[in-house]
Amino acid sequence: MDVRRFRISAVLAIATVASLVLGACGGGDSEPAPATAPAAQATAAATTAPTAQPTAVVAPTAVPTATRAPVPTATPVPKPTGTMRIALDTLQDQGLHPDGASRRRYLDPMFDWMAGSAYDGKLDPKRGFVVSWTANADFKVWTVKTRDGVVFHNGDKATAADVKGSLEYTTRPGSQNSAANNVRSALVKMDVPDANTVVFSLATSRLFFPIEFLSNLDSQTVGYLVPTAYLKAVGDEVYAKKPVGSGPYVFKENVIGDKVVFQAVDYAHWYYGVPKFATYDLRVVPEATTRLAVLRTGGVDVANISNQEVAGAKAAGMKIILKEGSGTAILFPHQQWEAGNPLGNVKVRQALSLAIDRQALVDLFLAGTGAPAASYLLTIKDVAFEPMVAHKQNMARAKQLLAESGLGQISLDAVIYSQDLNEGLEMMEAIIVWWEQIGIKVNRVPLSYPTHREKWFSQAYKNPTISGVFSAATRPISVTRFTNLRGKNSARVTEDPDFVTPVQKVLDATTVEEYIKAAREISKLEYEKTIYIPLTEISITFAVNPKVVPGWFPGFGPLSYNVLDMIDPSRR
Repeated sequence: MDVRRFRISAVLAIATVASLVLGACGGGDSEPAPATAPAAQATAAATTAPTAQPTAVVAPTAVPTATRAPVPTATPVPKPTGTMRIALDTLQDQGLHPDGASRRRYLDPMFDWMAGSAYDGKLDPKRGFVVSWTANADFKVWTVKTRDGVVFHNGDKATAADVKGSLEYTTRPGSQNSAANNVRSALVKMDVPDANTVVFSLATSRLFFPIEFLSNLDSQTVGYLVPTAYLKAVGDEVYAKKPVGSGPYVFKENVIGDKVVFQAVDYAHWYYGVPKFATYDLRVVPEATTRLAVLRTGGVDVANISNQEVAGAKAAGMKIILKEGSGTAILFPHQQWEAGNPLGNVKVRQALSLAIDRQALVDLFLAGTGAPAASYLLTIKDVAFEPMVAHKQNMARAKQLLAESGLGQISLDAVIYSQDLNEGLEMMEAIIVWWEQIGIKVNRVPLSYPTHREKWFSQAYKNPTISGVFSAATRPISVTRFTNLRGKNSARVTEDPDFVTPVQKVLDATTVEEYIKAAREISKLEYEKTIYIPLTEISITFAVNPKVVPGWFPGFGPLSYNVLDMIDPSRR
């Protein structure tokens, strides 16, 4: 795995944001900003929205009137044809609310992002609803400008009010978005002075506001543009069954446990133009060997496969596409703050970590891809990433730490689920066996990831619980993750007061250098206290039919498989 390649991409993403202190964020072809943000100005000047659109903007109701005289120069409008069929190991709960990060794997075709990004991980105003973003001197006030001509699938015109409404949707009562509390704590107010302007007033400095809250570069769905008027008219329950976005595909069908299907819009999307495929059909095929078999027989065109299936896929003439450095496999020791929970004892957590043979996980289950990992909350694509030494398995020391904890026999519930990692179930079983070998009594609790997530976010586990294997998606900055170490938001696993001040330093950073310093301080503290248990760096492997998908970049951004790359006019 080429670590340097990912670090360069992450730096490019951060450099884009650092340049905002000057006022404007230029297009994807602009020169990268210096790593150090220039001296802050009192108020950044508003930028002018680009006048050139990537494709002609055509409203969905615009139908040309036929004329008798032919137009010799007229070019026939292409029509979407065929179906792109994708087999995935899971579609999670197949919920249609854009709440859970894992839903991005199937909801992306339906939504535009408020702030777009290019393939190198830089923010790109040509690809999102927001065309410019500017900050004042202390990064507590951000002003964004939106484009004209974006239309939701129900015919409503998107305006700046929908930017405000999209963030209000994330923070609505009952929201299951893991970033909801982060957004609530950050926003003081949102003003919409006109149809193309939103002014955000924030509680603290947010140097990376466009990445955190508006873009696809964070793993969450906060940046989806959702239709405010439609939401208010139909309510949350109806929206969950009849979702509306402004992307190049509209929702068509959802068969729980089987498939989610999207249909191309019947007009030219403002950026993608006329979609290439008439439908996207995403299928649930849990077994990797079955997914490969279906791909080989022509039942699907793309399948995510395990690393062990790569040789067979190549032999069948399939093309292998790797989403390198897509995440870090980790374990979560839950509710560490509760009285009597042995997971609140740092020596217990350290023992659990030392019992794991990370290199064996890489060799046996990941076919040698990836590497043992010790760094979390920072991961390989974060601009502040600093590799730490992953401990080698040491069973004797692990047993000694358990004895030193003074807790006697320790019993744990191990929640086992599949979440964006084909090999996760097998890896978790191996880890449990190692724990049993050092004297831990382990109760295996198989759950679906959506069920686990609900219990995690409601802090409903009654017994000492550790869960995994979780695929923590990489991202260029990890501010949202850091906020899970402070306060009592739903995604937390700890309430350790030692993290309050360091997290505040991250939020107060007004230069990339300040962010890097503060982020590394937190990462080292988490490493010393073993708040989480990182396992390995991971990649996601796809096999594709080269006759249907001759080329495909599966995305810089986390979680999203970037299926829209296959219809991007700049890459056709």
